[in-house]
Amino acid sequence: MARMLQLRVMRRWQSDGQSQYYINPAYFIANGKRLTLDLFMHFQDELQPLLPPEIMQEFLRQARDKAVLKSDANAEAERIVNHGS
Repeated sequence: MARMLQLRVMRRWQSDGQSQYYINPAYFIANGKRLTLDLFMHFQDELQPLLPPEIMQEFLRQARDKAVLKSDANAEAERIVNHGS
């Protein structure tokens, strides 16, 4: 597994004190499966030479939208906690 991590075939992600492992989609996406936003974000550097620029831009737009939604939800939750509904 260490070699697969070193070669960037896999990536380890720490979340809530637990390790999660992701397989680089460049090695299996050719079978017609859809690339998810999460996998794109984890392997963005490796996928850049493989994906057309318009696809890269679409994934980056989705990531930006997701961050805004998360930010808005966090701000709303904080407002409710601090000021009531």
